[in-house]
Amino acid sequence: MPGMGSFRHVELLRRRARRFLSYAEEALGLGDYDLACFYADQAAQLAVKACLLRLTGHMPRIHGLRELLGAMSRHLSGLGREDLAGRVSAFTREHRAGLSRLEEAYVAGRYLAREFEREEAEECVRLARELLSLVEELEGAAFGRGGR
Repeated sequence: MPGMGSFRHVELLRRRARRFLSYAEEALGLGDYDLACFYADQAAQLAVKACLLRLTGHMPRIHGLRELLGAMSRHLSGLGREDLAGRVSAFTREHRAGLSRLEEAYVAGRYLAREFEREEAEECVRLARELLSLVEELEGAAFGRGGR
């Protein structure tokens, strides 16, 4: 389990994830679809990394959401929480295309001349919102509501 410093880091990552989601929603409303997608990816990554830090005591240095979710599923399984690991795996399977789009936004926001359309941005923001909600539910189930 993480030490006290890690708990502060978890809380910092959670706050940043919520702010990035808020920025993604604002960018979407302003018609800045590229930034909406990029911010949505950042929100999702930070939320998953905060949960992994809480589960393992360290934060992975990976950025792909599908890989991060796979790590989360493995760690939950290792804790004997097959029920929660199964939820993560099911979410990943169900949203494979959307998760790929979020991953693409991470790379495109830095290196590519790719522009995102309104519908893509709406999907990215919606998926990030769903993922943050799922992570919160999983942590509540894994650690108890009062231990967050």
